[in-house]
Amino acid sequence: INLSDYESDKTSFTGNKTAHNFAQQKFDLKSSIISNLIKSSVESFTNDLLENVFTDEELARSSVTGKPCNATKNQEVAPALDSARMDYIRETVHKFFGKTSKINSRINKAAQNKIITKRKDLEKRKKNSLFNL
Repeated sequence: INLSDYESDKTSFTGNKTAHNFAQQKFDLKSSIISNLIKSSVESFTNDLLENVFTDEELARSSVTGKPCNATKNQEVAPALDSARMDYIRETVHKFFGKTSKINSRINKAAQNKIITKRKDLEKRKKNSLFNL
């Protein structure tokens, strides 16, 4: 991801794309990026937006809400994805699919599935790097 893919109210960025670069900041993916994303379903569009707005590491080390779920209530809870960027994703999906609670649920579920996939990918990379030492 290149920072030039973002339009922002702030005039400069420092460093690579990380959570602190976007915190408390209004930003937008360029319209040329949005136009190339798959919009056949809420889920596919959300997945593409997540890939363009967050790094793989951020997704793998985060949760959608930062709150424990019943399945993991006794485990440490991962921090929530950056709320400003998630709000941006929700607003962008709403522009194409409408704004309903069902759409919000589908966005959250798609984000949850993307996080699970990225965690598995990260675990595989770690495991493979241990074997390659």
